[in-house]
Amino acid sequence: MAYLEEGRVLVFDDSFEHQVNNLTQKPRVVLLLRFWHPQLPRNERENVLEKIVEAKQLDSLRRYNPPLPSGIFDAVEKRGLELDQCRICSGAGFSFIRLMSIDEPMFCCTCGCPID
Repeated sequence: MAYLEEGRVLVFDDSFEHQVNNLTQKPRVVLLLRFWHPQLPRNERENVLEKIVEAKQLDSLRRYNPPLPSGIFDAVEKRGLELDQCRICSGAGFSFIRLMSIDEPMFCCTCGCPID
């Protein structure tokens, strides 16, 4: 475990899961810097950055949308997470999904196209 000491600098790798607490009455300021891994070739950085942005967007969608039972509603989840779009209207996202039947859960797009 690492602790901050007044007047000292602490450098750590925050890519590992960690928890931060400020157990003082004083505000604490953290300067966050990102560095490319030295073994990652410069010509691959743009591709890696695109993958990181896509993963962050997907994570954000998962965080703010309802979880669905795995296996049963895979197609619905893909549509909700914008990984798939309607073949008729090209709609994607949870705002385009409607429940057609409660008895045997069936979903459709807002345009009426079934999601299966």
